[in-house]
Amino acid sequence: CGAELVEEDIDGRSLAPLLRGESKKSPHDVLHWTIGKSWAVRQGPWKLLGNPNDTSNKLRVPTGESRFLSNLETDVTEMKNFAAAHPDVAERLEKLHKKWRKTVGR
Repeated sequence: CGAELVEEDIDGRSLAPLLRGESKKSPHDVLHWTIGKSWAVRQGPWKLLGNPNDTSNKLRVPTGESRFLSNLETDVTEMKNFAAAHPDVAERLEKLHKKWRKTVGR
């Protein structure tokens, strides 16, 4: 868009080719995002939500649990929490998120 960059090091990649239909594959192996205290990381079919804030009140997050793990291949509605069944995946994704946070200074 022609805007001046504040910093040279940007952690993102353009999704424009994917959105325009010029590519069928995302340029990202892992996606991260944060909104307030909530955060998410996605790799392949797995998406981990940290401190999920479900405004629909449909998620089932056990009391004291701060993670919600979805598998987008088997549950596209993201209503089933796989965190207890796949703690290894939840831990791996959380480690990826913590590493990313350090690289972006958050």
